[in-house]
Amino acid sequence: MTNNHSHINTCMKKHRLNKLIPAGILALSIFAAAGCTQKSYFDSLPQGCDPIEVGRGITQLFIDKDKPERTTKKGMTYVKYTVTSEWANCLEFARGIGDKKMEDALIAMWEPFNDGGEKETFRSHKWHVDYSVFGAVPLQVYCLNSDPRAYKIGMDYADNQWSMPSENPAEHSLTKVPYEKQLEWLSQGYSPQTRLWIDDMYMITFLQLQAYKATGDLKYVERTAKELALYLTNLQQENGLFLHTQDAPYYWGRGNGWMAAGMPMLLKVLPKDNEHYAIIESSYLKMMSTLLNLQREDGLWGQLLDEPESYGETSCTAMFTYAFIEGYAAGVLNEKYAKAARKAWIALCGKLENFELTDVCIGTNGNPDKEFYMNRARKTGNEHGQCAMMWVANALVNNPNL
Repeated sequence: MTNNHSHINTCMKKHRLNKLIPAGILALSIFAAAGCTQKSYFDSLPQGCDPIEVGRGITQLFIDKDKPERTTKKGMTYVKYTVTSEWANCLEFARGIGDKKMEDALIAMWEPFNDGGEKETFRSHKWHVDYSVFGAVPLQVYCLNSDPRAYKIGMDYADNQWSMPSENPAEHSLTKVPYEKQLEWLSQGYSPQTRLWIDDMYMITFLQLQAYKATGDLKYVERTAKELALYLTNLQQENGLFLHTQDAPYYWGRGNGWMAAGMPMLLKVLPKDNEHYAIIESSYLKMMSTLLNLQREDGLWGQLLDEPESYGETSCTAMFTYAFIEGYAAGVLNEKYAKAARKAWIALCGKLENFELTDVCIGTNGNPDKEFYMNRARKTGNEHGQCAMMWVANALVNNPNL
């Protein structure tokens, strides 16, 4: 595997390059410089499956909402992690296809969050992984336009994730991690926001790697690797999959999707000589092998991965598609995974209705009853599916190794 951190350097360098070279030409020049000879499995896609067309459609729907949806829970206001993920990926996608108008519209949506004072209460609070990931958006904005206000806000979220936890019970009670345990995690070099929940390793990884993109400082990569190794050691099963919770011993699709996405995202930039590289790569390969065997004939994966009678669920399918694409592009996965990813992408595009993904499982907490998962409601256009589709479109458009 070739590590990207040497050619990524910082997003500031990419920003300066992008001012001089159109995005498509820049991608081609990087591809040529890398001497990539991999066969592309993502050319000549059927009608309706062009990742630029799909990504444009989903991004425009996001823009048409006028402003990101905000939610209040127990007195805490935040932007949902799914909305954050979709927004940041839409921003990167717009730059990748060279659509300045779309990029500017997405950046304009950030402006209400950008100032201090009272505007700080408009942003997500910083003491929970699901809300801290909000910092990924201003860091992506900074990577596009060098706005120092966005940099300051985004880095505050990223650095706070490894700082002393708040003593205010209202600010950390949602984590369900006792204050003393948060202090213990921090003393061992982990984030005090550690919960050992499977979706954490997308939320933490995404935010910390955005900080790496913005600064070029490997400490953000290294701390993430240590954290991910902890989660893998404690949560991964022998077959490479992850139970939803200890009280809900089922291989829920989307829960596994968060972990599947976090590993290749980190492996792309993690130096091979990092002490945690081997366990992360091994764990990733084990999970991907099992997922490959569980993909259904129609290209989808099930709501419960090992239950053939469970319905084909699209958000987890998009997440696994992303994980396959990133691993193949990095040279970690072979062509079997590229073929499977192509099949899954085509299936997903067939599930779009006016660029809204159908058959997306609604938000789901752990439950000891298997039928709870089997009968869980499905929605069209749910943000879990929209954000995961943008991961895939972004990976297909911006990855020079495909």
